[in-house]
This record gives sequence, C-alpha cells and structure tokens, in this order.
Amino acid sequence: MTATDEEVSAERAAGTWGGPRWCPPCAKRAERERVERERQRREAEERAIEMRRREVEALEEWARDVLADPDTVILDTETTGLHDEARIVDLGGINAAGDVLMDTLINPGEPIPADATDIHGITDAQVSTAPSFAAVLDQLDAVLHGYRCVIYNQAFDVARLRHELTV
Repeated sequence: MTATDEEVSAERAAGTWGGPRWCPPCAKRAERERVERERQRREAEERAIEMRRREVEALEEWARDVLADPDTVILDTETTGLHDEARIVDLGGINAAGDVLMDTLINPGEPIPADATDIHGITDAQVSTAPSFAAVLDQLDAVLHGYRCVIYNQAFDVARLRHELTV
C-alpha cells in the first residue's frame, strides 16, 4: 500500500477513503487474484447448477417410472398435528392411474386441534362417527399389499402409521 497511516486517517475522516492504494506491480497482482477468485466462484456456481440439473433429471425419471407402474399406490394422511403423538384423521390412497382405492375419515379418539382443522378442514364433528384406525387396518392392508407405496412426506406419514399401530 502506498498511503501512510496519517493519509489513510485523514481520508477516512474526510469521507474520501477509497481503499488501499497499491503500487503498480501489487495492483496487478491484486487484480489477478480478484479475477481468479471470481473465476473460481463462477465455476463452483456452474458446477452446483449442473449437479442440481442432474439431480432433478434423475428425480423426473424416477417419478415417470413410478407413475408408469400400475402397481404403485400413492398414500396420504391428514393428522391432528405435526407432533410425535399426532393421530391420523384421514387416510387416502390412489393408484398411478388416479383411481381412488381408499378415502376414509378416521376417528382419532381425541379432539382435533383448531390449528390442524385450519390446515386440512377436518372437524371433530366430521370424524365423530368415523371408524377408528384399527377398524380400517384390513382395508389399508388390502390397498397396500403387493403394491409399491409412494408417500410424499414419507418420514412423517410412516411415523404416524407406526404410532397408530402402537396406541
């Protein structure tokens, strides 16, 4: 840097400090380093974009294969909440052709919180005469047995199904 500490302090105080002033060789080196860092950043960004493109391409291929498989069942649940003790209040399944294989309300045996109802629209009154999970287990087994099951939020829905089997 070619400015003295006093010059830097004076320029900062005046609001005119524009950053370090370099001698010509140092300025060239600093510019080359800046250009190299920018090139590396662009290359890393391009690699990340390409990796994401390939990932999306693989997911699209997987989805096409799943939806072309006549032995695919797509399962979904609605629950009393998003917590570990949440109970299932609605269970539905369709095949890859879009045929409804199961669509049933389930009485969770406990009140449905208002915030859950706000999300899925299912009320205590609607499930008051609905069967329990245990009562629809045979139907669920028939829908899933021998089929490839796809669940959007698999970790959550499978945990809810396991929970229902243990309560």
